[in-house]
Amino acid sequence: MKTNKENQKKAFIRNIVDTAVNFGLDSIQCQIAMSIPQRVYDFSELNSFIGEMTIALHNAGVKLPSDNL
Repeated sequence: MKTNKENQKKAFIRNIVDTAVNFGLDSIQCQIAMSIPQRVYDFSELNSFIGEMTIALHNAGVKLPSDNL
């Protein structure tokens, strides 16, 4: 059974991916969606979250700035 924290993380990631797909990664909507986890998680949790978010964005076909390197 998943904890509330795990469900919360999945909801944050789903929201970020949806806004990136619908409005673009540079949109204000996506920037706001990305700012919320920064206020919820501590540093160690945030690193894990960013990794999972990056994978989810790639899986959704969102082109990230690091893809151009």
